[in-house]
Amino acid sequence: MSRLTLIFIAALALGCTEQGPPKITNGRLAEGVYATPGEISGFSGTILELKDGKFRYWFYSDVGGLDEPKYPVSGYYEFTEGKVLLRGGRVNEREWFVDVVNGTPVLWRDDAIKVWKKNRKIYNYGVLLWTRNDIPDDDVDKLERLPVSTLYSAEKKKQVKEWRDPFVHGA
Repeated sequence: MSRLTLIFIAALALGCTEQGPPKITNGRLAEGVYATPGEISGFSGTILELKDGKFRYWFYSDVGGLDEPKYPVSGYYEFTEGKVLLRGGRVNEREWFVDVVNGTPVLWRDDAIKVWKKNRKIYNYGVLLWTRNDIPDDDVDKLERLPVSTLYSAEKKKQVKEWRDPFVHGA
């Protein structure tokens, strides 16, 4: 075996890539950072980091609020029966349903998973997509959000030419 091959194998074994796939998929929890799709990031956003049984949570909205907590809010989480349950901290949603759509781990809000199961439609404001293992420089503004089209099948991608906000145009 060549020296270059050995170096490459060692790098893979040590996990020297900047970002790899999530740790666990297929109905199990993939730890890392989840965020609402990029299309809505100018209006509203939720970012949820899950790591070693602890969570950090950020939320913002163009509507704003008078009594918002200082973000990130943190606490611990439990993963049970296909759900992530957030414990501690002041968060808008405490229960998230774990799923994999088109190979991408997602967390669904209760209302959004009902729409998904019944109509196979994605409610952009109710789904968080796995983006990476960590937050760049611990700065959520540097987090690259995935487009909702990441979750589309090849057939759906052909049908949908541009994203349309369900609040403006209907679901």
